[in-house]
Amino acid sequence: MTNYLLDSHTFIWSQYTPERLSENCKKILLDKRAVKFLSLVTIWELTIKQSIGKLSLNFDWNQLIDYQSIELVQLSVPQILMMKQLPLIHRDPFDRLLIAQSIVEDLPLITADKEIQKYEFRFVKA
Repeated sequence: MTNYLLDSHTFIWSQYTPERLSENCKKILLDKRAVKFLSLVTIWELTIKQSIGKLSLNFDWNQLIDYQSIELVQLSVPQILMMKQLPLIHRDPFDRLLIAQSIVEDLPLITADKEIQKYEFRFVKA
């Protein structure tokens, strides 16, 4: 069984536009044996975007996470410190935190972000 960390757009696409996801990504998301993780960083980022009017999401976070059996990844000091070791390819602090979490927690990140994919770590193309 493999565990995966979902990038914010992967999570949103899975809810609203699953046709944007690769066939491999869809398979992973439908696999009951694969544990899907969502970072608190993602919830933080999407909540900020909602509050400033850049994003409209119509779901209850708690119900959605429970319904889809998504596990949450907390933010930790080792994850934050890992950011110092990352080359400055991507400047978005939320994405850099997701990369750091992926590395520290040994969770491949499911992402379509081309900048994130320039890093040397385990990811799956969304």
